Order: sequence, then C-alpha cells, then structure tokens
Amino acid sequence: MESDQIDERWPLASGLWVRGVGAGYRLVETAAGEAAYAGLAAADLARLAGARLEQATDAVFPPEFAYSPVSGASLPAAPPASAQNWVPPHGQKNVAAGERPGVRGLRVTPQALRVSAIPRAEGGDGDAALPLPPAGNYEFLVSRYGTRGGELLALDPVAGALYLWLAESALWMALADAGGGFLAETALKREDWRCEVAGQGEDSLIFLPTAAGLACLRPRALALSFEVAYIGSGAVIGAPLHWGGAIWAPQRRANGTLVLQAAELSGAVGAAIDVATDDPLAGLGRFAPPVGNERQLIWPGDGGQLVLSRTPDGGMQADWLAWPGGVTPAFEFGCPFMPTSGGFWQLCWDAGRDTYVYLQLGRTQAERHEALAPRLSTGRINYRFGARMKLPPWQEPEHGDDGAGTVVLPLLESAVDAAVVGVEVESSRGLNELLGSRERLHATLLVQADNHADLRLLRFYAAQPWAGRVFMHDGLLWFYHPEASRIEGWRLEV
Repeated sequence: MESDQIDERWPLASGLWVRGVGAGYRLVETAAGEAAYAGLAAADLARLAGARLEQATDAVFPPEFAYSPVSGASLPAAPPASAQNWVPPHGQKNVAAGERPGVRGLRVTPQALRVSAIPRAEGGDGDAALPLPPAGNYEFLVSRYGTRGGELLALDPVAGALYLWLAESALWMALADAGGGFLAETALKREDWRCEVAGQGEDSLIFLPTAAGLACLRPRALALSFEVAYIGSGAVIGAPLHWGGAIWAPQRRANGTLVLQAAELSGAVGAAIDVATDDPLAGLGRFAPPVGNERQLIWPGDGGQLVLSRTPDGGMQADWLAWPGGVTPAFEFGCPFMPTSGGFWQLCWDAGRDTYVYLQLGRTQAERHEALAPRLSTGRINYRFGARMKLPPWQEPEHGDDGAGTVVLPLLESAVDAAVVGVEVESSRGLNELLGSRERLHATLLVQADNHADLRLLRFYAAQPWAGRVFMHDGLLWFYHPEASRIEGWRLEV
C-alpha cells in the first residue's frame, strides 16, 4: 500500500509537491513554475517555502497540510517569517508602485539602529556570526525571492557573483543564471555603487548598474537560480535611483553619447532622455552616487552635475551643469549634506580661493558656503574629526572640541532617532591623508545616539576599515569587512 503512494503528485498554491519514500513530500516545482532545487535540506525548504517540518522524522509537508496524511497527527506550523528588508549599501527598503520616494541617496536608513542592551564585553565578539562568502567584496541584500520571508543574498558587483545564505544548513550557495549565461559585472567604484529593489510580495526585482546595461535581476531562492535582463544599449556609468515612479540610471551608448535611461518597476523598458554635455563624454570622469527629492534627481560627477528635473507642466528635462571655474568636487568625504532647510550641498575644493566650499547642487546660479575644513557626513549628521555635529558643516561650533585625537567615519545613520553606525580610529593626520592611506589600522565599530552612551561593538584591524558594510537580517545588525575572518552580528531591540 505504501508503494502506491510514492510519486503521488500534489499541485498546490505553494507549488507542485510529490510524495516521496516514507512520510514526507518534496517540492519539485515552485509556485512560479520553476524546477525546485532538489538538494535543499528539509529545514531550509521549510524556511524558504513555509513548509511544515515534522521534527521527529525530518519529514517535510506542504504548507497547506495542517495534519499528516499518514498518521493524522497535527503538523507544526512553519516558524514566523522574517519581515526584514535591506537594500544596500545604506538600508533603504524596497520601492513599490505609487510610492512617493521622498529624499533618497543619503547614507540614511528608515530603519532603527537600536542594538540590544544585553550585557556584552565592549569591543568584543558579536552575539552571532556568519561565515564569509567565497573570496570577493560583497554587498548584502535582504528581500523575498519567491520565498515567504526576507532572505539574505551576498552580491559581488565586480565579479557578478551571487550567493544565497541557507540559514539552516549554514551554507552560502551560488545562484546560477537560469538562461545559462552569467550576471554582467560593473565598472563603478565600490564607493559609487548602489542598487534599487522593487517588490512588496514574494517576488523581488533588483536593479543593478552593469557594463551591459541596467540589469533587472530576479532571484529564485527555491530554484537556486536567477533570471536577468538588461535595459539600455550601453554601460551604466552611474548608480540607479528610484524617482518619478521609475528606476533611472545614466548610460554611455556605443557612439559615446550620454542618455538617462529608465526602467519601470516591473522591469519593462522605460523612457530614455538624451543629455547634451559641453565636454566629450570621455572627459566626464566618474559619477558619485545620486541623490534625489520630489523635484530633482542629481548625479554629481567629476566634470559636472547630471540633473533630471520636473517641469511645471508635469514633464521632465535633463540638464548638464558644469562646475564653476576652479571648483572640483571632493567626493571622498561622503555624500552631499542636506540641511533642515532642504536641498543638497556638495563639498568641493575652490582652487581660486584656496579653500573648501559647500556648493548647492542642481542650480545654475548656486549658493555656496566656505568651510574651514572638510567634514565626513551621512547627509544629515556630520563629524568634525571625532565630534558628532548637527550644525551644517560650514558652521564652526563655539567650542573647538574635535574628539581628542580620534576620527569617526560614519557609515550609516537612522532616520528614526539619528543613531549613527561608524568606525572610530585614532589619528593625528588630516582627513585627506587618512582617507588616502592603505595601511592597516586599529579600528572600533560603534553606535552613537543622543539617547544613550556610545556602544563600542567590535575592535578590528584592517586597511580602510571604513570600507566595511553594515546590514540587518534576522533581527541582528551585521558588520562585514572583506579582510575580516567572519561577519559579526548584534541583536537588535524588538
């Protein structure tokens, strides 16, 4: 009688399941109609698909089954799915159709950075750890990839490598291109890279800047694969940003012209706007990460600003604004600053005046403020060496405390309570010299906020310790540095 039930097929909303030998079932086809990866461990399948796992036998049952069809016993419900969402590098959330994106592009996340106050040794190990993915330099994404909850992906944009974290097996597994190809790489510097993710259900579409165009990447966790399509006919030379209901990115066409290319949130090809520049495209140099608000989307670049604006009649126009004579941007100190009065201000060097200036972006006749010295910024909070400042960076404090020989390099700020995750190093050098150094440094990962004392989470030793990434997943704040031996995590307050 048992043999009659083997290979019994169950087409359900969660996918096509087949009765295997014994009490359990296996998923052979996902709800999206793709072949499920046969080698997934039972516990990983239960997590990703919301299947029911009978602990005593390690048998898996479809999520629609409340009772075992063999014994009639009640089956345990799948554990609660994680609702965490993280879009690198600065923790934005997925975008959705009809959403007003507001201000985007600063080093600010809408999520709270509240590390749990459980007792722990200052600067010691974290509360949890993950092994590193295979050798590379990674960004980390958390979303739903045909899964019931937020799952963790590691992406190396330069190598075009993509790995899924199988939490129950504690393994990184490579995702393969379902079409037999590979994910195109990017030519953007890591400090200029960012991405966008669209989707609020179980499906997520990741928009990546690549040399083959604006990649629309759809990971399929249960199949351990991905689909990818490319929009536009040239290399993406600046990071994408959500604005005006679409994802926009600048591209260089094969004939050398500059175009602003849009992708719809569905992955369909959007509008394309040609941009005329004063200089040959080869002279434009790099583009720093874009910033945007309701009216403008701006890519600051070495040669000028690429600006996409709304017009009073509801249309759009693209402009190229060259920097004023003798003025060059200083991108190494972080993103543009946004004061409470609004607008974006880029730190620049004015050779004519032999001083740093903050120049208002997106304006043909831009205001400017001279600054005594550069400051590192998240976009809303800035640091005068080791001292946290809320004054605009062109205003000097009444008292000149600079943090007593320390420098805090902010990585990320929370819009919830202005908490900042940053890297603290001891240094008596100027910021220019420090940021240009490739020597290994002793550093401390810390969290600063107005409502609690500094939390020093981790002491480590690395070249350019500020090149690390923070991300949230499974209720923890994680820190990754490509020179570290593992990824450390600290529990967040619920």
